[in-house]
Amino acid sequence: MRLEIGPVSELMYVNVVMPYWFFIINDPDGNEIEITGPLLASIDDYLGKDVTVIVDRPLGSKHPEFDMIYPINYGYIPNTIAGDGEEIDAYVLDEFEPLDKYHGKVVAIIHRKNDIEDKLVVSNKNKQYKKSDIESLTHFTEQYFDSDLILFEEEEG
Repeated sequence: MRLEIGPVSELMYVNVVMPYWFFIINDPDGNEIEITGPLLASIDDYLGKDVTVIVDRPLGSKHPEFDMIYPINYGYIPNTIAGDGEEIDAYVLDEFEPLDKYHGKVVAIIHRKNDIEDKLVVSNKNKQYKKSDIESLTHFTEQYFDSDLILFEEEEG
């Protein structure tokens, strides 16, 4: 027996105390069924981890909507979900040419208090950054947000 279902809604994300995704299907009788699941990774889980950034706004490129040129490479982490339902965005530091892709370590997280998404800061695996350095490098965008910057600190052992 094969189950026929009706139209499926777009995939949606809820950013509450326990974030989750959901979509709605209609069964053959016209009843709506909500399919849900947890968003498994907190953005804080990325701190100190190696990631690959797909750079969709390379250094020197113009923002698609605003009158702004990117002074650093900027992109997203594929197969992730941010608070806006898109992939998690990331700033790439210490690369001074336009890139398509970058593999590095998450050295900081920018928690935006007045926005629905946070940003990762990715760079060379062996470099330590001061908070003021990251704030200066990301100021071109982050100046419009009230944010906290969380730095990755190597555990001494």
